[in-house]
Amino acid sequence: MQELVAIAPIRISPALERVLGLGKYIYLGLATLGVATGAGFFICRFDPFVRIYRMNDNYSMLIAAGLILLVGVFIARPYCRFLCPYGVLLGWMSRFSKFHLEIPPSPCVSCRLCEDSCPYNAIDMPTPHHLVEDPAKGKKRVRALVFLTPLFILLGAAGGYMMYEPLSLIHPTVSLSERVAVEDTVPGTLSILESDTFRMEGKTPAALHTEALAIKEKFKTGSALLGAFLALIISIKLIELSVVKKRTIYEPHKETCFSCGRCYPYCPVEEGA
Repeated sequence: MQELVAIAPIRISPALERVLGLGKYIYLGLATLGVATGAGFFICRFDPFVRIYRMNDNYSMLIAAGLILLVGVFIARPYCRFLCPYGVLLGWMSRFSKFHLEIPPSPCVSCRLCEDSCPYNAIDMPTPHHLVEDPAKGKKRVRALVFLTPLFILLGAAGGYMMYEPLSLIHPTVSLSERVAVEDTVPGTLSILESDTFRMEGKTPAALHTEALAIKEKFKTGSALLGAFLALIISIKLIELSVVKKRTIYEPHKETCFSCGRCYPYCPVEEGA
């Protein structure tokens, strides 16, 4: 669906692409945290395109899907590139793919016609001469980042641990416990359907709060691991940026390339062949 609506795609800056691309890692981490703590399958609940296929009554997700498709007219495949957690796994596997689109399919003549052909920023350009540096400098920078990576992971784990309480609210039992506590302690608070249903079941608020506390204990570990995972991803991205590869031809970036072949018609060598 995103491919069909990509009528007038524009290329965004590589820096913005990298920043927005962190969204899918956050989504993947939250989805894994949700499964590990019993909070549910977020990918099923919050995938906007699932709602289109089912045409159910979750209008907020239908609206989200419509907005994503609207953005997709100008920024190709925004959900796949910046939000989809499954896209992360496919990107990792694509790095090891034996068969992959290659550009140019024939010897490159450096005409530069394919530079603006890819709406996904998936073409790695030849390295400009002013960016080619002494390999010793690059190795020194990489060693420093590798040395600092464990510190980044520890800081990420600490930050994730401090966020365990708000993150635990994604679990329906914890959010219900918080809601029942507010209704019981704040005069004039209106009840909601979930809390009314809970009270009709005959369970006590004390038992609910005890269950919620046990779930929060799981989130302490899970949130710390989530923070460590995101810190590791950021560290890897920084290490990749610090390595300036000497590239003399145009190459597709295996992790982000969709092998759509849009770049082929731009190549005069391929056309001549």
